[in-house]
Amino acid sequence: MDDDFDALAYHQERLRLLVWGGFFNAADLVMEIKDLEYDPEAKPHLEPLRSYAEAQLQDKKVAETQWPNVTDWDRLDAVFEKLSAAGILALHNAGYTTSDAHGDAWEVIAEGPEDWRGFVYYHGQDVERVLDGHPLFLGFDAVAQDPEAKRELGAEILDSLRGAGFAVDWEGDPEIRPSISGLNWRKRTDWGAPENAEPPAQPFAPTAIKKGGLLSRLTHHFFGKHQ
Repeated sequence: MDDDFDALAYHQERLRLLVWGGFFNAADLVMEIKDLEYDPEAKPHLEPLRSYAEAQLQDKKVAETQWPNVTDWDRLDAVFEKLSAAGILALHNAGYTTSDAHGDAWEVIAEGPEDWRGFVYYHGQDVERVLDGHPLFLGFDAVAQDPEAKRELGAEILDSLRGAGFAVDWEGDPEIRPSISGLNWRKRTDWGAPENAEPPAQPFAPTAIKKGGLLSRLTHHFFGKHQ
């Protein structure tokens, strides 16, 4: 690490993005702090980082009470549900990189009984970018592994998004990731069941993949120029 590297500031920013991304709650924070115990740069700052993340979680919980009943993320989720019902596997927060997302999608397609035609996703880095005011980039691919099939799949995905009122930028090149501009990222956090409550059964939901390994992420909901 560079001598001027500020580990505390770096990890605070990471935690801020995780919290406000909406796929991270208090239970995830416990695991995150345990992981940071193995990071020599972060280890001296574990308690300040824990306190910072807890404050961010509380701030987000309060902020959510002021959000509209249906946010832009809810509208996006509705499109993803519609696409999945139409045979296009739609994955939220699919890993952290393009390769993570493709690996997750192809694994689900290979193992599941559904007859998927293709998939669409955004990953953790995409969430971080949109939180900082950039467009949300989407990746996609067709099971047929044919350029025209992929282009047609992309057009179908983009038509669904435009039909839901999203401003989408894509010129039709199947090897370039489309993007949604003007997205106000407000995803409500799954705060977990109240203490001592019996957890409800959770069916597999292909549209919600959390960070971490594929199997753990499945318990919650294209190679382009952007990684």
